[in-house]
Amino acid sequence: MDWPELVLGVGLCLLAVPVGVLMLQVLAALRATKVGDLEPAQQPPDLAVLVPAHNEAAVIEETLIGLKAEIRLGDRILVVACG
Repeated sequence: MDWPELVLGVGLCLLAVPVGVLMLQVLAALRATKVGDLEPAQQPPDLAVLVPAHNEAAVIEETLIGLKAEIRLGDRILVVACG
């Protein structure tokens, strides 16, 4: 085995570790219980979505409608005017 092949093999092995960990995390997340099935103490905290805006009057409504469809009861959308 030549040096380039050895370096390539070791590099691929080292790359396989984080890729494998990520794959396990994704699979675990897919198997997780739905948020609505959790007890109140286990519910994720409320979420605040910050939307920076500067002269966005023409497109902000579409953005807010899309965000509103994605958030849960108790979450908030805050539009911050950036000057």
